[in-house]
Amino acid sequence: MVESKQIERSVLSFPEETIFTIGDLNLPTYSWDNIRVKLGRMVNEGSLRKAGKGRFYRPKITIFGEVMPSQEEIVKDLLWDGDIPTGYITGYTRWNQMGLTSQISGIIQIGTNGVKRNLTRGEYSVRFIKQPNEITVDNIKYLIILDAINNIRKIPDTTIVASVDRLTEIIKRLRPDEIEKMTELAMKYPARLRALLGAMFEIIGYESPSSQLYETLNPLTSYDYPGLPEHLPNSLKWHIK
Repeated sequence: MVESKQIERSVLSFPEETIFTIGDLNLPTYSWDNIRVKLGRMVNEGSLRKAGKGRFYRPKITIFGEVMPSQEEIVKDLLWDGDIPTGYITGYTRWNQMGLTSQISGIIQIGTNGVKRNLTRGEYSVRFIKQPNEITVDNIKYLIILDAINNIRKIPDTTIVASVDRLTEIIKRLRPDEIEKMTELAMKYPARLRALLGAMFEIIGYESPSSQLYETLNPLTSYDYPGLPEHLPNSLKWHIK
């Protein structure tokens, strides 16, 4: 049977705020029952915190109070399979980081290729959004931007016009090859996104990507973005109403 001190040493080998499971302790599986008991005692004593079923971390205490693990840490097992990305954080968290909203949500949204059931991790509600494109290390940052455009009507505490202006500024920082990659990824998103992205590209001056997106649209379909027709000079061309 594994001794209590040995369990403590294994736990202390993890940096504060790093989430681990019993399997991560690299202790004999035949002792897992008494390891669970020891971890439970450490939680009761306050030296450990639970981050969900079978998931623990050492709390970090600062002069401002206890620091929670990052959202990436909380859901890291849902984002990676070894070195291969299986998901990425999108939605509310990224909208705040991108300066699209000042609101902080208790919801973690994860883009993933498969269909997964929503779950709870500690204080957070984890929701999954199906991503039609393959998820790779190189394209995640473009998918996050495309997701924001695709859900622009849902971004809280702002307007569509303000969000378009902010996203335009973000897109302007991308290189031409990155714009080309984003255009390719946008093809698998709904037509309403392609219309808005194409209009934004055209205003910025990316004529070729803009034309590629325009060719995918049905000329008889219009796209409802309240407030934008008066803001975008090319809204009529892109059937934005």
